[in-house]
Formats: sequence, structure tokens, C-alpha cells
Amino acid sequence: MKHKIPEKVTAEQLYGIMTEDNSDTDTAIVISSESDSDSDVQNTKTQPAKKVAKTKADSVARNFDDEEDFIAFTKSDNEDGSDKDTSKRKIRLQKVHNWGTPWFNHVKQARCRSYTDMLNTEMKDLIKFLSPTEEEHCLRQWVINKIADCLAKTIPGSSVQVYGSFNTKLYLPTSDLDLVVFVPEEDLDRDRSKYWLTKIGYYLKNENMAEDVEVVATAKVPIVKFIVPKVGYHVDISLNSDNGPVAAQVCIDLIKEYQGAQQLSLLVKHFLYQRNMNAVFSGGLGSYAVLLMVISFLQHHPLVRSKKINPLKNLGVLFFEFLDFYGNKFNGQNVAITTTNGGSYSKSVIDPKRKRNPDLTVWDPLDTKNNVTAGSFSYNMIKLAFARTYQALVLSLCLVSQSYEYLERSGRPQKPIPILKNLVQITEKDIEHRNKIKNLFYEMKLKKSDLLNKESKIGFY
Repeated sequence: MKHKIPEKVTAEQLYGIMTEDNSDTDTAIVISSESDSDSDVQNTKTQPAKKVAKTKADSVARNFDDEEDFIAFTKSDNEDGSDKDTSKRKIRLQKVHNWGTPWFNHVKQARCRSYTDMLNTEMKDLIKFLSPTEEEHCLRQWVINKIADCLAKTIPGSSVQVYGSFNTKLYLPTSDLDLVVFVPEEDLDRDRSKYWLTKIGYYLKNENMAEDVEVVATAKVPIVKFIVPKVGYHVDISLNSDNGPVAAQVCIDLIKEYQGAQQLSLLVKHFLYQRNMNAVFSGGLGSYAVLLMVISFLQHHPLVRSKKINPLKNLGVLFFEFLDFYGNKFNGQNVAITTTNGGSYSKSVIDPKRKRNPDLTVWDPLDTKNNVTAGSFSYNMIKLAFARTYQALVLSLCLVSQSYEYLERSGRPQKPIPILKNLVQITEKDIEHRNKIKNLFYEMKLKKSDLLNKESKIGFY
């Protein structure tokens, strides 16, 4: 490695170093945006990263070098779905537990020529690992079909539609399934909604498609919540509302229009999930809001907007900049986000209930008076998490750089080092869950050709 990162690095210096010897415009790095001088959009300038002590870097380098070879998690150890060898499986799980980086590809990383390439390559592999597999998607589709068939028999004239992150494939392995059931009754009041939701829960439980059924009739949108036995999926069902499916189509259209939006949104969702910041009822950011924030970020990114870079080749750098922008620069209390007509910023509007500006305003493309982040009362904590992770990523790059320098000076082999090792964690439980779902798919002898939507506009990563 010839690239050297100094012990004390500002964001601007890091961008400059990371673009050294990089003449390919497809992998360019943004130094500043056109709105840098806009005090409303931005806060004060980014603080420099912490100084990295040389002794610390040397210690980290030794730890990386002394680590045993990592056994990567693959989507399938046996394509026919048969049982895996127990001892090998335990060893693999222990390796995953120790390293926590099952996405890391040593072969790809060894080919990288710069830290920019390393970051982009590792981020791309992480997103691929987090993305739904065909088996996971098929099993969810099977659950949807079974629920629809059950309700069609027990409630004549009813129909089921899926919305949320399923159609956009922006769901994590632990994400809920969001469904809307259209029942043959119009103008449902709260009591009638409770009646129908209770009935739906009862029928599905009798068909062994639901357990731990709970009707939440007092919510703004009444729902019935339950868990699907065996597969463990959490399902939320609402009634007679086409808002969800319509919003899902808007998301699909945006993802098709803006390259990289699907991948970055999935990454941000996992970031929030790890920190318990992804549930709106507890003040977090929902999937819809995350996608709109990512879309706005791409709309205002000068090199993306001018098509000077390919977002799919710069996912690592774009995530790095996303954290910096929303963590350090964007002033959510003064500026509102709009994604329609190519995207724009406007002045934030005072919330009449709180008598002050919201911490974040993201206008709904379907209703320009609806702030989709109105319930995200913990946004300041999320913003702080973005800022801290940005600084941690700068620090991680410094440590990786100095670790390579240490290994080079000592004449020891330079093994590829995960940049995201301490920023993203994949637990043994996560691995077990995904293995369980894949094994179930083959045990149930499901066919992909019967369950995959051939007309879907959003493919697998």
C-alpha cells in the first residue's frame, strides 16, 4: 500500500488523499457540495477526526495479523438443503462470532489499489450480504399467499395486498411484513375495524398461520399483529387503505430513477436497526423516511446529479458522505426536504402542536402537507449516531492505513483488513436465522418459479 493517511485527518484531507492516483471518474470523491455556503442547510464545519496514537495502530496491526483465517458465511453450504456437518458449522459460527464480518471477501480486497477501492468494495459486499436472497423472498411470498388464501375462504370478497419494503426488497431478515386486507365493508369506524381485525386474527390462528395475536385498535391506523409459526415472521395487517400500496409504487419508481438508492437505503436501515432507531413508535426513522432522505441526498449530490460518477461503484464513499451530511452539515430544524420534481429544500414549518420547528421535516411525495418524520422525535440522537459513525469511519481508515504501514515495515504479510469491522456487527443469531429460513425453503420443497414475481421491476442485488 502506497497511500498514507496522516495521524490527524479532516474530512477534506481524507477526500484528497483517497482520490490520489485515481483518474477514473467513476470512482471520484466529492470534496464539497454546491450548497457548502448555505448556512441554513449546513451547520458548522466538520470537526477533524481524533488523532490516532502510533502505539495504538501498531497494537491493532498485530491483532489483525495474529487473527486466524476467517471462514466466510455463504448463502448455502449445500444447495439441496440437507443438514450441514455439525462440527464444521460450529467452527464457522465461532469464526463469525469472533470476527463479525461474514461479508468480508479477502480475495477481492487483496486486488484493491487504494483505500477508496477498499471501502467501496467492502461496502458493496456488505450490502450484498444484507440484501434478501431469492429463498428469503420466496418464503415471504409463500406466507403472503397462504394468508390471502385463508382469508379468501373465510371472508368472501376480501383481498390482500402487500406494501412496505417487500416489493422494493428493502427489508432486512428481521423486518416485519406489512399487509392491507380489503374487507367487504366501507367507512369502517374504530369499533368495526376492531371487529374485522379480531376476526382476521381468529381465522389465521385457526389455520395455524398466526400466533401471539394482538389487536391494536387504539392506534392511529388500527392493526392486528401476529407471528407466523415456524418461520417466525412478524406481520402487521391494516384494513381498507390503499395508501401503503400506492406509497410502495412511489418507492419503486424512485429506486428505478436513482441508481444506488436501494443499496444505500438498505445499509442505512441496517445501521438504524443495530441501534434500535428504526421504529417510528419509539421515535426512530421508518423505511419510507430513510428512502426519501437517501433520494434527496443523491438528488443534491453534484457528481451524481451531473452523472460524473456511477453511484453503484461508489457505495462506500456515498455512505461515508451520507453520514457526514446528515450527521454534521444538514440543519433539519431550519430546512425541509422535498423529493418531487428533482428535489429541493425549503424552510421548515413550525409544528403547531409543539410550537416549534420539527427536528426533521421530510415531505411525503403523495401529500406535500404530510411530514413523514413527524413521529421521529429521537432524530437528534440519530443525527448524533450519524456524526459519531462518520468520525469512527475516518478513524477506522486511519487504523487500517497505519496497520498496513506497520506490517510493511516489519516485513510481515499484509492480510486484507476489514474497514467496517467495528462499525457493523453481524451476530451469530443473525446467521442462525438466515440459515433457518434457507433450510425451511428447501425442507418445504418450494419452487422459486412459482413464487418469484417475474414482472418485478426491482431485482436482487
